[in-house]
Amino acid sequence: MELPGEAVDIAITFKPDLVMRYETELQIKSQLDKKTVTLIGQGALYKFLKGPLPPVISLGHVHIGTPLTENIKIYNDCIYDITVQAKLYDNDPADASEASETKEFISVDPKVIELLANGTDSPTQLDDRGFGEFSLIVNATFPTDEANVDELLALCNKIGRRNFIKLETLGGDKETGIHCIPVTYRFGVYDMALVSVSKYASIKKGDAQLEDSDRLKEIDFGEMAYEAGGSMVMVLYNRNPFKLHVETIMAGHKFAVYPPKASISPNSGKEFRVEMKPFSVSDGEEVSASITLHEYLKLKCQVPLIEEAQIHLTGTFIDEPETLEFNEVIDFGSIRRLFSGEYILEFRNPVRRSLKYKFSIEPDYRDIFSIEKSEHTISVSK
Repeated sequence: MELPGEAVDIAITFKPDLVMRYETELQIKSQLDKKTVTLIGQGALYKFLKGPLPPVISLGHVHIGTPLTENIKIYNDCIYDITVQAKLYDNDPADASEASETKEFISVDPKVIELLANGTDSPTQLDDRGFGEFSLIVNATFPTDEANVDELLALCNKIGRRNFIKLETLGGDKETGIHCIPVTYRFGVYDMALVSVSKYASIKKGDAQLEDSDRLKEIDFGEMAYEAGGSMVMVLYNRNPFKLHVETIMAGHKFAVYPPKASISPNSGKEFRVEMKPFSVSDGEEVSASITLHEYLKLKCQVPLIEEAQIHLTGTFIDEPETLEFNEVIDFGSIRRLFSGEYILEFRNPVRRSLKYKFSIEPDYRDIFSIEKSEHTISVSK
């Protein structure tokens, strides 16, 4: 019973159990009168489209210290504006009553997105649907420059890691408004990369990215004189967020590398000089026209996860000839008819091996000019 002039608020609740239009009447009776109010409501289903979502989100190999981002596009599946929330869990929230939220290595941004309503109940094209995006961000940082090998091995285990992303329509029901997807990834480290000085400079300036084709798998010194040898400078590039302590190993003694050991700071490079040692030749010793040498340079570091690098070294020593110099004109002067004049031409072997030679005179003058030894083999100069 209401007192004279008193007002009271009456809450009317609409809780549909089906997706349909509801209509009924509310009757209000008092001692004075009877009123009827029509109640109308639409049972709505707030949901996003699950069909385009993958059964598993595989992020693949993620390098320590280099964040990886993967975008997930979510489409509206109803004619209402909806809000979708994303959370990450260590175990499947659909199976575990007390699933724990993920605290490290992977995050989602933003936490909530708004999807605009679709214009029709069942759009035929995805582009006709309201949509939004979540970004999965995977990142493992290293607290210090020095690598803790045990921590690295634990972080980069062969099994990899698995989390779950739970997508939920706020205000939706549990059957249609929630969807859980496994997210898999595996941490790893960068291998050492031997690159040219110019390529490393471009990378540090931001003008280029390291491509697999940039890695030097062979160093060819080309051709050079026996006594000359050769030298080339390369950069060993460390893309990891920790130091690498590198040791060089040379199987033979034909080549050398300096420095033999070095520490390379995180995300930095270190120059190494590779030398092809001169070939020792004694005076008067006969040599081959060319000799090609082969050897392998091995690079190893303190982190077992980083494979040992092997670089093929090669180069060719050649017996470079000395320049032959002769007078362009040999002038015998005036020689009495049927008498002869003689000129001694010195021909010195220009190389360090036996050399065949041949002198010839034009056929029409062979009775006039003659050569003592027109064809012979000359040994190495002593």
